[in-house]
Amino acid sequence: MFRDMLNEIMNYSNSYEQAHDVYNQAVAHIKKNYVKGSELYEGAMKTAKDTMNKALVPMKDMYRESIRTQFSDVKAKIQKAVAVAPSKEVVDILPLIRAGKMNDSELRMIMNTYGNNYMNSKMIADALGKTNEFRTVRDVMDKVGDLEARLERYIDTYAGSNKAEAPYNIILMQYSDLYDEADDVVNSFLTAYGTQEGGE
Repeated sequence: MFRDMLNEIMNYSNSYEQAHDVYNQAVAHIKKNYVKGSELYEGAMKTAKDTMNKALVPMKDMYRESIRTQFSDVKAKIQKAVAVAPSKEVVDILPLIRAGKMNDSELRMIMNTYGNNYMNSKMIADALGKTNEFRTVRDVMDKVGDLEARLERYIDTYAGSNKAEAPYNIILMQYSDLYDEADDVVNSFLTAYGTQEGGE
């Protein structure tokens, strides 16, 4: 899921590098063949810069749109997993759970039967007073939103592969740990709730 976005980021970085290499070659040619400070020199430098920007802007837009589409798809899956009403059976036994009238074996059986519904699981965790142990959709969406914001910043601010000069967050986006961590969070959430049935 998100690991594919790492490939996109690396493709974007390579495309950026190619555009920047063409620009650097043009600048080298201009410096070699024009008198610095002359009108021709300044015009050629401006043309080289404008040409690079004309290549970079649509490229940034294309990769940004691709990433936004992928995040939109992930968010839709999460929303679908959450937007299922709790089952009547769970709603009916919540007072028993709150009153402590169910033992661990009974609770496990209830969770095995109805736990693939996000709202069921959330209501049961709340009834048990264990909401701090329950991974809410907010936790998942925060992880997704953080990665999305980082990727957008990467596309907006990437300025080349010189790691000595690059900000830490730019370098970090070129390694898989962030993507793997987000994949783990979202996949475990969707595995738990993505195939749920609605309440009756």
